[in-house]
Amino acid sequence: LMGVKYLISSQNIPGYEKKWMTGGGNVYCNENAAPIAYETDQTMSEAEYDRLDFPYNQLVFTRYAVTKDGTVSAGQVKEKLAEDIEKCDFRIPEKNNEISLVVSTENGYQEEKDGVLFVQFRIENKKPKEDIEISLEGERNKLSSIQHVYYNRNTVFTYAVGLEKGQKTVCLSLGKGEYTIKDMSAYNGVLNEDTGLYQSVFRVDKEQTKGNLIQGGIKSQKDGMFITSIPFDKGFEMTIDGVKVKCEKVNKAFLGFHLEAGKHKIRILYHAPGVTAGKILTGLGVLIVIAGAVRKKKCAE
Repeated sequence: LMGVKYLISSQNIPGYEKKWMTGGGNVYCNENAAPIAYETDQTMSEAEYDRLDFPYNQLVFTRYAVTKDGTVSAGQVKEKLAEDIEKCDFRIPEKNNEISLVVSTENGYQEEKDGVLFVQFRIENKKPKEDIEISLEGERNKLSSIQHVYYNRNTVFTYAVGLEKGQKTVCLSLGKGEYTIKDMSAYNGVLNEDTGLYQSVFRVDKEQTKGNLIQGGIKSQKDGMFITSIPFDKGFEMTIDGVKVKCEKVNKAFLGFHLEAGKHKIRILYHAPGVTAGKILTGLGVLIVIAGAVRKKKCAE
């Protein structure tokens, strides 16, 4: 969903295919990774999304984009996703070491295709002044210390990790600390390769894209929403064919806007907060220095 098509790793990565070798490791590719940005009319509203429980609220992003307004209800989404999700037994062996636990699914996974294991549990930190980190197949969740300036309040850990055909175990690595894991649940999920979500793909103009600017084009077949994998921020300025448009938060955390059918040029510019004020203060500082130098020179004369 974040558009991570390529990864460099020294180990095999579920869902990714080894393409070539480099000095830093092997390059793996996932052809099913989402585009950097795309247009779609398959949407559901944030209000309906908030009605979805786990793991439907995870798998839904493979079928629909979550926007301010939407076209489908939570009930319709659950009905469509029901055949792609199966609850599985998730046990932690009694014998384990201090570094990691091997977590088993009782029935294993479907033998015919790769999939995703969705896991969720709550964390009760017995020493709230210390951080907690727990990883599942290398995917990490963290609950920060309550003394941290940006305490994240992340007491519910959620994971979605790739499973290969026939895989029956995954590795749960417990970080240091004193804590309790509660209400653990696990589901097997199937990722359908073509859900029709990415209806029109945004093509980046590499020559025009640099620094805080992204430019490119898209040819949309119908009216819909332009969805990106760029985290939402008020500092973004977006234009369609030179006309400034209003940005909105999509998929609960990312940048997007309404897009009409047709061929369009898209421009995404980011203004860092405080830059204008910084330039003004810098200019004033330079003027003060110049004025001081002139005054000093006149006094010397």
